[in-house]
Amino acid sequence: MGPAPGLSWWTLAGVVVLAALSPELEEAVDRLRYRAPCEQRPASESVGLAKLRASATWRSHADQLASAEPYDSWREMCWRFFVFENVNEDDTVFAVYLTGRHPAVRMAVVGRDDSGSMPEYTAVSA
Repeated sequence: MGPAPGLSWWTLAGVVVLAALSPELEEAVDRLRYRAPCEQRPASESVGLAKLRASATWRSHADQLASAEPYDSWREMCWRFFVFENVNEDDTVFAVYLTGRHPAVRMAVVGRDDSGSMPEYTAVSA
């Protein structure tokens, strides 16, 4: 068997060498290899909420929540935070890591101060 009809081995070898030395091929390989850091990748709130609801942490604390929908959400680096009011009128904060198939999910219960205003969230523990 030869290469294709009408092409010699030298022609085929020349095409392979030309493709291997092509800067476009090198750029394509670099693009496939490079992945932006997670803090620069887009991540919608709905995807983070779906990851939260699929977690064991959610299932073990969902019955303590006053509502199934968060009243606040924000993103910091690779984490998405969701705030729910729980039945004790405290706040339950869930943190969802935005990468991986089974992302880390952390939860903390944060009390409100006497004025009823929201406290500053600084740390989330398991």
